[in-house]
Amino acid sequence: MRHASGVGARRARHALRAACAGIALAAGIAAAASGDTDADAAVARLAARAAQQPDDLALQWIALIGDRDSPSAARTVMRLQRREPRNAAAWALSLAVPGTGTDERTALSHMARGTVYDEHQGTAARAIATELRAAGGVDDVNRRAWLAADSGSLAGHLFSACAPREAEPRHALRAACTAAMHVVFRRSTDLTTIANAQHVLRALHALDGRERERARRLAWWRDGVDRRIAYDDALERAWFDALVASDDAPATLEAFARRFGASDPPADWRWRPPDAPIDPPVIH
Repeated sequence: MRHASGVGARRARHALRAACAGIALAAGIAAAASGDTDADAAVARLAARAAQQPDDLALQWIALIGDRDSPSAARTVMRLQRREPRNAAAWALSLAVPGTGTDERTALSHMARGTVYDEHQGTAARAIATELRAAGGVDDVNRRAWLAADSGSLAGHLFSACAPREAEPRHALRAACTAAMHVVFRRSTDLTTIANAQHVLRALHALDGRERERARRLAWWRDGVDRRIAYDDALERAWFDALVASDDAPATLEAFARRFGASDPPADWRWRPPDAPIDPPVIH
């Protein structure tokens, strides 16, 4: 049973639009809890195991969903940075967790040298889903697991660190942010993070032609999938099943769109920024 008629569809629409278009850029995305008590309890149980299993990367990332202020959180971040020195996401954690000994400029510099950007969201979602199933009596497991994992996204912190400030027209971190955001946009496998990196690069007038084309393609597929899942509960469940099973959300989005006959966006279809009116396509 669903919690209420239409709740899942509305949450799915919000999650997809926030992930791909950058709506709710910094505010709700950085929340430490998903608002789902069952999922939050599952995250807490998994996080409790992290201290006993320091070599389990997924558990370490999950531990940081609900706790980013304690000394143990800072130690977890530093451990992840040692384990994954080329993962830009590990260094982005220093933008969210105090006490790691890495300031913004240094964190961004490490991010710019990253070869991947991976918050291990798919792995975390699968672990949360397994925990929810083990607890029993929980419906819509994959949707709830994905939203719980997504509640730990670093996207809002990236936006807060790098979005141009009106009071700082010269933006002291502009060069460092531009270099880091190019890596995030090109290397991330998380739709929410890509959307925020895209928004920051646009604001910094640094989005290049290849990145604009990727943004256009994601917007095209996003709108088609969004329209498909909006009022179809079974399809919404299939969407979240696909997300949880994958470690590459953009590829999952494209595959899901093509499942319903979507092609590449027409050459004359012009993508507009998230705050501009969009004429979305319909997948027939």
